Amino acid sequence: MRRTLVILAHRDDEIFLIDYFLTCDEIFLVYLTESHNFKARRLESDRAVNYLRGFLNISEISRMEFAEDGKLHEFLSTELLTEMIDVVIKKEITEIASLAYEGGHQDHDAASIFSAALSDFFSLGLFLFPAYKDSARIFPHFHVMKAEGHNKSFRNKRIFLVLWVVMRLMFIYRSQWRTWTGLGPFIMKRSLEEPPYVSKVIDFEFLEHSHCLYERRRRALQSQVLVKLELFWESKEGWPN
Repeated sequence: MRRTLVILAHRDDEIFLIDYFLTCDEIFLVYLTESHNFKARRLESDRAVNYLRGFLNISEISRMEFAEDGKLHEFLSTELLTEMIDVVIKKEITEIASLAYEGGHQDHDAASIFSAALSDFFSLGLFLFPAYKDSARIFPHFHVMKAEGHNKSFRNKRIFLVLWVVMRLMFIYRSQWRTWTGLGPFIMKRSLEEPPYVSKVIDFEFLEHSHCLYERRRRALQSQVLVKLELFWESKEGWPN
């Protein structure tokens, strides 16, 4: 039985993993940041999860919320890792999933690094799914759910169900209407493609020599984010035994 720990930076990030969710036996959701629009986002998240529970086996949802939205890279620590290690042991997790390390959003990259660290600690399967990243073009200036490879084991024939769920989640997370205005059409298009795209594992050199969308959008400085993430990754000798 696949008991999957899904580690996400934000409430609404699950919209990029619906195809994958439909292949899981049991899902444990964890969110790591607190939104600026806290009350509205939490209500929307509760509605979204209740909706997903109608056809998915979501056993538990945890909101650790160690960091403010946009600053997760500053809060990655052994303390957070220790809490998540306890979750993996108590829930008998068999695999871990998160969003890709791709330079689209600094919080996505931080959650990706953290998930990879936890996966390494237990030697568990790790699945990282693309959300969005810089396209190095003037228009559109981003790629949505695009990766170098894919995994046919996640092939799901219920593509119209995936599309319907994605559209429904966009409606539930209506406070994010600006995001859906830009990304929505591309997410829906990807939802009709199969097999779903699955990204490569962590590649620090890739982002060290590439432009990050979050810096282009003036959300964070790429050099500062990468320093924090690499320091966390290199601190393995200090992680709990």
